[in-house]
Amino acid sequence: MTARARGRATALGVALLAGVLLAACSDGADAPDDPGAGAGAGATADPGALPGPFGQTLVEIVAADGTAEEVCLLWADTEPLRQRGLMGVTDLGEWGGMLFSFPEDVSGGFWMKDTPLPLSIAFFDASGRFVSATDMPTCPDGDCPLHGAAAPYRLALEVPDGGLGPLGAGPGSTLRVAGDCPR
Repeated sequence: MTARARGRATALGVALLAGVLLAACSDGADAPDDPGAGAGAGATADPGALPGPFGQTLVEIVAADGTAEEVCLLWADTEPLRQRGLMGVTDLGEWGGMLFSFPEDVSGGFWMKDTPLPLSIAFFDASGRFVSATDMPTCPDGDCPLHGAAAPYRLALEVPDGGLGPLGAGPGSTLRVAGDCPR
């Protein structure tokens, strides 16, 4: 076998091994439609597939008046999951929304590309203090604006439109990741 043929055989072997490893590690979920989309509104096109690759977490939100609410959320804690977010989801089922967490402070915005469910989003800093919030209407024409925070944040909470108030998420509130959902 020539050096060129051995090189092709080695490359083919590496490619096959990589394909086998990727298939073994896959949970069968579809990849995001736009992997360069950045953090923000995205999940599965089939709401029945939730939570899919997403984790779940219980959060406690303490409102400015001291009242506390707990809610079980889907958790997007890796870049691929943050990019996917709630894309294609029309019903969150038993989950109250989605928590996006970042390993360091970020200031990028979220968008509603391919997200048919209108959402509200609240941003929290590294210590869990409320930064800002906004409503994010659907974006059917594809020319989707970015919805950003007033300052750098570490956590972003997306809930169905209008759902932040009942949770106490607003000025003076804090958010704490409280552990596993009681399921």
